[in-house]
Amino acid sequence: MKHDIDELDLEILRILRKDARTPIKSIAEQLGRRRATIHSRIQKLEKNGIIRNYTIAPDFRKLGKPITAFLLVSILPETIQIEDSLETLSRKLANLEHVVEVFNITGEYDYLLKVRVDSLEVIGSDLIFKLRKEYGIGRTLTLTVFHTEQEELTHANL
Repeated sequence: MKHDIDELDLEILRILRKDARTPIKSIAEQLGRRRATIHSRIQKLEKNGIIRNYTIAPDFRKLGKPITAFLLVSILPETIQIEDSLETLSRKLANLEHVVEVFNITGEYDYLLKVRVDSLEVIGSDLIFKLRKEYGIGRTLTLTVFHTEQEELTHANL
């Protein structure tokens, strides 16, 4: 369901995406609006599910995980259990160590996993081995990131 949002709502979202801790008073000052107006707009955005949560954007290099990679993975058809759904497997994959994002996709592969690791060896020894052994993943393709200019949580691209 699409909700009607206007330019003021978008401006509030842009500010909060840059820093979710920005005080309402500061947002109001930046936008030349009353504090009460900004407060009610934020409440409306939360109520309508446009703002789902407030989060952080960690610097993974400083956390000892400087390598970002994407893994395309295909499920072996014979390993799919009747009781499993795409959502069930998605949740299982999301709970794997090093996995930071999971996307169920179309095409030759079933999932796209975004991972953060401290070395390339971890991708082979920890992730791919575990995916094949415990999750019925038959084929993988690893794409290593050399440079990141922009990520969703670090820039306001509304």
